[in-house]
Amino acid sequence: MTSDGFEEPHPRERSVGYLRLKVGAAQKRLARSLGLVDRSDDFIRMIWSIDKIGEGKEIGWRWFTKQPRYAVEFALGPHNIHKWTLESLVNAYLLSKPLHRRDDRPSRYLDTHNLASPLQLLQMMNDRENADDGLTLRRVSVFDGMRRLAQRQFHWQRGKLNKAAFFKSAYLYNFQEASDHFFGKYNVSIDEFCFTGFVITSMLQNHAAIQVRPLPDLKSKIDLRALGQCFSLYSQTEASLRRKAAAMRQVTTHSAYQLSILRQWPCLLIETDNIIICPLPDLVVERYTNGLYYDLVDNDGELRNKIAHRFEEYCKLILSSHIPEIEVVSEFEYNFRKNRVKSPDIFLCKNNETIAVIECKAKRAPISVRFGDAIDPLTDPAFEDLAKGAFQIWGFVSRVRRGLTSVAQGKLVADAIGVVVLMDTWLELSTHQIDDVLNRARDLCKSKEPEMQLEDQIPLAFCNIDDLHDLLRSSTTIGALRSLREATKPERYGWLLTSIQQQVAPDAVDDKGHSLDPYMDDIIKWWPRAAAEEV
Repeated sequence: MTSDGFEEPHPRERSVGYLRLKVGAAQKRLARSLGLVDRSDDFIRMIWSIDKIGEGKEIGWRWFTKQPRYAVEFALGPHNIHKWTLESLVNAYLLSKPLHRRDDRPSRYLDTHNLASPLQLLQMMNDRENADDGLTLRRVSVFDGMRRLAQRQFHWQRGKLNKAAFFKSAYLYNFQEASDHFFGKYNVSIDEFCFTGFVITSMLQNHAAIQVRPLPDLKSKIDLRALGQCFSLYSQTEASLRRKAAAMRQVTTHSAYQLSILRQWPCLLIETDNIIICPLPDLVVERYTNGLYYDLVDNDGELRNKIAHRFEEYCKLILSSHIPEIEVVSEFEYNFRKNRVKSPDIFLCKNNETIAVIECKAKRAPISVRFGDAIDPLTDPAFEDLAKGAFQIWGFVSRVRRGLTSVAQGKLVADAIGVVVLMDTWLELSTHQIDDVLNRARDLCKSKEPEMQLEDQIPLAFCNIDDLHDLLRSSTTIGALRSLREATKPERYGWLLTSIQQQVAPDAVDDKGHSLDPYMDDIIKWWPRAAAEEV
């Protein structure tokens, strides 16, 4: 017994055997509680309601006819209800099995109308994840654990229902060739699919369930055939969701990082009532924004190349729109070793000098990279594109120094920086992974550009496009450039640009949330203009 009254942990409590027992016990408690669910539609309505309470919306309280005081106090506390845990809980429910009930005993059911029920389930889900951490951290470093936390949580914290998300997905994925491919697969257009999803999301803000019928806002937009097809792309029956969830191939045994069937079908179809129910309406938005990528990349690679080119154009657009004092110059071709080769994708120029060299990489991070237990960027083929981005910047700088080509404007300043802009969140909270990517890039330099010198390897920052956009629309030009320069320092590897800006340029803030508005109507064909003032 210690001085504070707690017992010393037994040595066996640190053993693998004990930790496995702890995982098993936590899993059993959660499965037993989920097995008590009597009606799946009531369970989904309960999740929708507790999610609304977490958002601070009064409508979430209406479902719960029983509200114990302790549960109300907890639900009203800050940061106690997390969307990512709710998503994991729904997936765990779809993988659970109803408990066998004996005929000679009264059946017990989970009271979905009691506010304590979802909160207790969330705690059980947390207990299961914490138990998994005990085992996982014996073979995976804490830094890898932080990386996976970032992959799981940050996209939720950024929010999904906003103009920036709509604009980016429309710009990247809604063009003629993509629309033809999408229509060939689903027999509906991307515009019809996105507009249906937008209307569904709008209705789900105040209702957990909606009727599967011609919605008033859709009658003049989509024919009945296309509407029915769109609903089938957003919803499946419970039996279908359970079957598909069980068939998903997981990349880890950790319960917090399991693949989610809700990313493909975010809604549950109740055929008997002709309604769809959605636990987390944000996942409908995810389906018709970021989710479009996976509908398009199963072809021969032509669409991937077009998306990569549009990603470069998108990066140039947000840079030129948000920092107009800086000239944004496109790539160009030059002669090198008897061939015509391309320069890096973007140059930032000021006062007839080039201050930054930018390379854009549109490859999405595989699930194994995002949630796998231990990833080695030095050897994993998925990281090849990232290392190549660094090499392309350094190789170009080396050729400029050797007089083999010139920069976009004037000269390259002595303290120029390089930026690798990524489509996905590869390297957030991943200090050691960035070091490994850079080491891999240095190996490329030795084999492909042996004339390169150390001075050619200018400081580099890696950032994903959403983080860059967040920085640009909330900072002055000076604040944005100062933050990008700070992000190249090794001690800042893995930091969000917005977090860096708060430290190095806290006064250089600006609200540029409307900088892309002039392009909205041309890019987002499906979006009703009246929505622009509400989102």
